[in-house]
Amino acid sequence: MQAICVTGSKHDAYAKDEWNLKLQELLRTAFDRQQRILGICFGCQTMAIVLGGRVGESLPVLFASRMLDTTHTAAQLV
Repeated sequence: MQAICVTGSKHDAYAKDEWNLKLQELLRTAFDRQQRILGICFGCQTMAIVLGGRVGESLPVLFASRMLDTTHTAAQLV
């Protein structure tokens, strides 16, 4: 495995659900093995918990979406 990417979730990173605790253990093992890990939103919060940080609830909860046009090249966007 070259890298792990933990993305966003509708679940809380600080919840004690069985699957969340298993994810934290997997990440702990990956950190110990010095594997590359990318955390996005929930994933970043979960990584913070695994590394000894603190994560708390933020209100209000905000979600957003955006349509992306992927037909342009990067040069055209500048």
